[in-house]
Amino acid sequence: MDRLSAMLARLQQSAPQAVAVISSPPPKRDDLIRAGIRREPHYIDLMARLGTSFDDVRVASERLRIKLWRLHQDCLAQVAREHGAVHVPAPAEGVDADGFLRPEYAAGDATHANYQYGAIAIAKLKKAFSS
Repeated sequence: MDRLSAMLARLQQSAPQAVAVISSPPPKRDDLIRAGIRREPHYIDLMARLGTSFDDVRVASERLRIKLWRLHQDCLAQVAREHGAVHVPAPAEGVDADGFLRPEYAAGDATHANYQYGAIAIAKLKKAFSS
């Protein structure tokens, strides 16, 4: 958050019309992460170099990931407020009842959201600046 704060301070010095801090997508559920790990050459190569198998790969618990993501979102919002920036939270449409990324908005890798999620986030950003 220190780097974000410093960057926002520098941006504000240039007297922009507006600055936005856009929240990251929520975390994926275990099955989507594990499916992504199975497909990503980076992780496949890493497992080979480490001499481990996919079955040995452990992923932080969903409970921990969602708690850390929520904490991160709170910190982003706080830093945005401190610098007079607009905070744009993750779009509710992309989040399931438990706070995780909905599967239809997941990219095929282990961590990212897809283009459809991005389109919703951009629409939310536009709306934040049009009101």
